Amino acid sequence: MLASTKKEINDACGILFGPEVEVSVDFLNYLQPSGLKAAYRKRALESHPDRARVLGVSEDRMVEQFKQVLWAYEKLCSVVMGDEVFRENIKSEHHTAGSRNGSARPTYGDQPHYYQGPIPGRRLRIAEFLYYSGNIPWHLFIKAITWQRMQRPTIGRLALEVGVLSEFEVQRILKNRRIGEKFGECAIRLGYLTQFRLSALLGRQAMLQPRIGSYFVENGILAKSFLHNMLFKLKMHNQKVH
Repeated sequence: MLASTKKEINDACGILFGPEVEVSVDFLNYLQPSGLKAAYRKRALESHPDRARVLGVSEDRMVEQFKQVLWAYEKLCSVVMGDEVFRENIKSEHHTAGSRNGSARPTYGDQPHYYQGPIPGRRLRIAEFLYYSGNIPWHLFIKAITWQRMQRPTIGRLALEVGVLSEFEVQRILKNRRIGEKFGECAIRLGYLTQFRLSALLGRQAMLQPRIGSYFVENGILAKSFLHNMLFKLKMHNQKVH
């Protein structure tokens, strides 16, 4: 919690859980990752920019609300997962300027959380590998994922572009989504998409989204040569656990 001010935590809780929630140490200790994720999905569904036309409001307004929801989720994730790390006996330590790749590590407050346990014996993606190898703190891991998700096109937009859904069908899917239900899941449930078509759209979405490693390079967090070295190590790791 040292990474965030009391006001930031209060604001984040207000965005995800409503202004009536009384933020206290007991509340934060009680808050679990599953509950936080459920609250985030609900708010993200309510504020997603694709719903602007359905609700008859400005898309810019919805984009701003959606960004606030992402910020709140990221902020509370750092708190909740920090507690989770302690519960798993993974200690956090203070890292000052001067990282293993020769560039200064950004700090979040006085004590960012760096993973210090063994690297999990399963296949990992690059952001996970950077976190589990102790090269980026949890906060940056969340920021990178959030950045990548904000950059990639939505499934609804891709479906419109390739002509597998009409604008009316996209709006109907958005309007009938259940809390926590993804766009593609709802489209299949309503009979607008098959699993095969959804898989194709997800594949296209993955191709069009920016590589998450570019976030660390463009923001001066990791040197490009260091990232390439970590990608090679990740490849070796995944081959061993395959």
